[in-house]
Parts: sequence; C-alpha cells; structure tokens
Amino acid sequence: MGGKLAKVICSLQGTSIFTNVNISGDFSFSVPSYSQVKLLASYPGLIFSPDSLFINIINENINNVDFYPIQQTYSISGVVKDQNNLYYKDIDIILTSLGNKNILKTDSNGYFIFDNLDTDDYNIEVLDNKYNFITNKYFVSISNQNITNILFKIKTVNNGISFDKINLIDNNYTLNISFYNSEKLSNLKIELYSLEGKLIQNVFAGIPNKGLNIFHIVTDSNKINKKISSGLYILNFKKLKGNSVENIKKIIAIIR
Repeated sequence: MGGKLAKVICSLQGTSIFTNVNISGDFSFSVPSYSQVKLLASYPGLIFSPDSLFINIINENINNVDFYPIQQTYSISGVVKDQNNLYYKDIDIILTSLGNKNILKTDSNGYFIFDNLDTDDYNIEVLDNKYNFITNKYFVSISNQNITNILFKIKTVNNGISFDKINLIDNNYTLNISFYNSEKLSNLKIELYSLEGKLIQNVFAGIPNKGLNIFHIVTDSNKINKKISSGLYILNFKKLKGNSVENIKKIIAIIR
C-alpha cells in the first residue's frame, strides 16, 4: 500500500473477504482465476485515492495495487459567553496536543475555531483570570469529524455583577469588575471604605459597561497624594433612584 500505512482494512466488495494491511503496508488476497473483483480500502477518518479498484484476474498474480490516503483535517470550535447569553471577545483560548500549543482570541461574537487539525487527543482551555468560569478546560478526541459547540460559560449573579474576580492588583491599584445586564445598573455608585466605615474614595458613578470594567484606586482622599496602604477594605455598591439610594452589595477587597 502506498505510504506504508498499517492497520488499514482491504476488502472485496460483495463478499465477506477482507485482510488487514501489515506493518510494512502490504496486503494480499487469494482469488480464483478468470474473475473480476472490486477492491476497497478503509480506515476510520481517512479517505483513499483511488476510492476503489476493479481488477480482472486472468491467470497470473496482480502486483503493485496501491491505495494512497488523502490527508483529512478537522476543526475544534466553540464560544465564550455568560449565563445571561452575553458573548465575550478577546478571550484567550489555548489548544495543546503532544507538546504542540496554539493560542487564539475569541472574535466579537465570542466565537473561536482551531482548524487544520489532525486526528488526535487535545486539551482546550480558556486562559483568562478576569472571570470565573463554570468549566475552563475540556479534553476532546478527534477521530473522523469536527468538534463543535465547545462552551466556556462565565458565572454571573442575579444583580448583574460578578464579584468572583474582584481584586486590587499590586502597584497598579487596579480594580477589575465584570458587569452583566448593565442596563439594570444605571446610576451605579461604587465607594471604597475602610473597615472602620471611613470613606476612602468614590470609585465610580454612572452606567458601567457590559463585561469587564477597570477602575483605578489612585490615592487616599483623606491624605494628599498618598497611596492607599495595603490591607482590607470594603467596596460598597449603590444604585441611585431619584432621591433614594438602594444598597446592592458590600464586599471585602484586599489591597496588597
């Protein structure tokens, strides 16, 4: 067999006669003289050229009957979205197999696709620490078809704010907050307090963007041009309704 591909099954159409190709890529049949046979080659996930051969057996052996596998490639695709069916762009997705690594970002519709893949086992993982994922890794095997509908889903909460990944980063004093259903969070106010209840900074007031929002904690408003010291603080989320205020959530934030 061309290409020396072992474990392929060669068979005679219309009969129960078949043989397995050996490790050298060779196969043989015993058939009566003065007959015509149709020879086929098959292997999961492969297409062969030619797809079949008609052979006339007269009174001699037939040699050099070759089948060549046509390389088939496949794809793995999916989306990144949250529990409110909002899709997320620019999320890093990594695909690994046998030491090979490919990384790409989701498009504006949260979609990603790895193509030109061989039959193999793959790990596919989302690489993003801004969100909390229900499932952030899958193990899949490609045999003879594409893998579709891989879903990386971001956890959300009913009031439209994800608190799972709130943090204050060293040196940059950056606060990352993810908002969902932000239309329900108009006139939102975020304040930073000490544990003793002293207002440290008005962090934000207005309508947040859907998805990731980045806020900067720059100085302690009670001390001119002084960085906020490390420790535990309280983030207070409020919603302004005319002359009234609705407290949405209070959480502990850590400044390192």
